[in-house]
Amino acid sequence: MPVTYQIDGVNRIIHTTCSGPITVHDVIDHFRALEQDPSVPDRVDVLLEVRKGTSVPQSDDLRRTISAFGAHVLEMTPAEHDHTLAFTSHLPQLLSTALAAALAQERDNRLSQVFGTGLLDMTRLALSSPELWRSILLTNKNEVELAIDSLVKVLLGLRADLGEREMANTFELATKFALSLRQPAPDRNT
Repeated sequence: MPVTYQIDGVNRIIHTTCSGPITVHDVIDHFRALEQDPSVPDRVDVLLEVRKGTSVPQSDDLRRTISAFGAHVLEMTPAEHDHTLAFTSHLPQLLSTALAAALAQERDNRLSQVFGTGLLDMTRLALSSPELWRSILLTNKNEVELAIDSLVKVLLGLRADLGEREMANTFELATKFALSLRQPAPDRNT
């Protein structure tokens, strides 16, 4: 089959892989299969990976077909894809994993007894399969390292500014970005 998919329910992503020649009909069949699959969460992102040597329908035909199923189409080069996912998928995974590991290393039972929903939200991704993530991270190591460096720089800035007025700038920037994520996809400009 030229179009196959894997469901990552924890991260709410459907990773679609296209190999060999595909037609618009193959894409339609793929989205129909997703609609019928009971294991597909209500709201997910579909990541379409077109493998090297794969012939795909004209982009306008493909875009119209995917849009007809209510999906937002965003085209990018492989390098743009790797950079973007390093920041928007891989970095959140590593941050969640690092936070859960740091709390576990504290060996303080109260940390798993006294917490709010924010900690549950922040550690949800830490439940992901390490085997799956090892493979993903190895294939995009350089971009993931850049993303980690960016996060470390912000964390060090927050550490230096704890309790200072300058910390408000980071909160303001973060608030603006977090709000942009909650806008309908076509209106996102950040």
